[in-house]
Amino acid sequence: MKKLSRTRTVLILSFLVIVWGVNWPLSKLALDYIPPLLFAGIRTVLGGIVLLIFALPRYQQLRLRETWHLYLISALLNIIIFYGLQTIGLSYMPARLFSTIVFIEPVLLGIFSWLWLGEAMYGLKVIGLILGFAGVAIISRGGFTGDISAIGIFLALKSAIGWGLGTVFVKKTGNCVDSIWMVTMQLLMGGIFLLCVGSSIESWSSIE
Repeated sequence: MKKLSRTRTVLILSFLVIVWGVNWPLSKLALDYIPPLLFAGIRTVLGGIVLLIFALPRYQQLRLRETWHLYLISALLNIIIFYGLQTIGLSYMPARLFSTIVFIEPVLLGIFSWLWLGEAMYGLKVIGLILGFAGVAIISRGGFTGDISAIGIFLALKSAIGWGLGTVFVKKTGNCVDSIWMVTMQLLMGGIFLLCVGSSIESWSSIE
């Protein structure tokens, strides 16, 4: 695989950070016009369909019979738990506070990677994890005013755990599946599940 230049890497990461940051208030705003599970299902299925265009030329690398369970587990962690609970949780709390709690995920990821990927846990990394946790706590503290939703906090933490476990799982199985097919299949499988559940407990007529 061709190594990206430092400049290109910084540009790509900067673009990702900006888009990811804008995503939270937009998602919060969207919940005024569409129920959460249907919203999560629609957005992930549409994303899967777009990626399917790029994945189909690599159909020989799908190997669904051998790898379907890997796609299913990834869909459970990264789409159903992470996106599903995230979208529901945003309806209980301000986007700023909710997203801050969810972003305890890098701290969890450092621990999960040490436990299940065998990545080294040295002193500097431990200090970084502690500082990361302290940063999340300090930022979150400013949002704990007025009525705080215990359900919202619970969903944010569960979403962060699902995201962290999902990231480790994708990393651990990276040599077994094609990366584009992994993302495509987890979006489609998880999105279809969310749409099915959303259709059973939410109303399509509520969508504006």
